[in-house]
Amino acid sequence: MLKNTQSGRSMIEMLGVLAIIGVLSAGGIAGYSMAMKNYKANKAMEVIQMLSTQAKTIYNGNYTNISANDMTALGSDFTSPFGNITVAEVDNDVKHFTLTMLNVEQSACIKLSAANWGGATVEVGGNAVANMADALTSCNNADDNTVVWTFD
Repeated sequence: MLKNTQSGRSMIEMLGVLAIIGVLSAGGIAGYSMAMKNYKANKAMEVIQMLSTQAKTIYNGNYTNISANDMTALGSDFTSPFGNITVAEVDNDVKHFTLTMLNVEQSACIKLSAANWGGATVEVGGNAVANMADALTSCNNADDNTVVWTFD
């Protein structure tokens, strides 16, 4: 009688292992993608908070001719994970200034516009945002949202 001495794994067992690895990889990639979106939104929030604090400190309530160049010379960084941020006074109103961020992806737009900015007004695409419901309707799916903060 012949005895079978072959050892190893069958093709079906190997396909099962590959399927499990594929499922775990897909979950890991989705988790990493979500973590990166949260990181970008948090980083953008930090930059906006830092810029508004520095502008208030440097200009002390008189925002006539507020300049990104002046603030940059004093160490302000006008870059966020979504690109450059602009600063300007509001229609020659020395008591207010704006920070504008372009090309913000939808999830970050919602988080940034719905956050409590200490009395600042927020607009997304020209629409005022006062709460989460406004943020959900104003931030579009195209990931090219424009968020404008008006500080005083």
